[in-house]
Amino acid sequence: MAAPFFDNDPIIDDVCVAVAPVDVFDAALVSSGIRVILLDNTSFEELPDRFVRNRSGMWVLTRRRPAGVPFGAPDSPGARELYTIRVLAKEAGYFDQDRLSFVPDPARPRERRFDVFLQRRPHRVPEPGVTSVAGVLMKDGAPGVFARVRARLPASILPPGAGALRPFETQTDERGAFSLPLRLPTQSTVGVRVTFDFSLGGQSLSRTLDVRAGSLNAFELPIEL
Repeated sequence: MAAPFFDNDPIIDDVCVAVAPVDVFDAALVSSGIRVILLDNTSFEELPDRFVRNRSGMWVLTRRRPAGVPFGAPDSPGARELYTIRVLAKEAGYFDQDRLSFVPDPARPRERRFDVFLQRRPHRVPEPGVTSVAGVLMKDGAPGVFARVRARLPASILPPGAGALRPFETQTDERGAFSLPLRLPTQSTVGVRVTFDFSLGGQSLSRTLDVRAGSLNAFELPIEL
């Protein structure tokens, strides 16, 4: 009986980077409506390498190497020191993320997960019971496009010893519109006075709004930066 044939030098697929697009508000993995692109580190032009979505919903870039070549050796996936990545997420209801950098840890060469936190675009309808704030930003009479929006909760509503919370963040879209989901540590029907910071092109502005938990809130008039 002939012995089974095995390739003496099998090809192994190594993971270079596994991009995990994550909703910044609820930490859910966004697995559809996403495109991940690898860019040249210098020219930032799109490279022909393709990311493939795996069963877990992450977008994985692999390289092939012979079994005899150690992981991380020259010409193997681990030899690359920097991956420049673009995540196109508009189709999924999120803002695109451009020119992100992933640097593998030499001490942990096989840890290749790269979390990319996505901010929701304002046209996305909030889930029932979610606290959110919407508005429109203007600058010099025109839409304030891709401005930074931050929400700071008052320290008075935080539990004792909780410390300051990280501000909730989003950005405005092409119309100057924004919608920012919040988590308020209270279910009181009384509005919570929240401070919103807007910044664009070196200019900044702060406004306050009484926000009711569990509902859609809005600035009634456009905010002029």
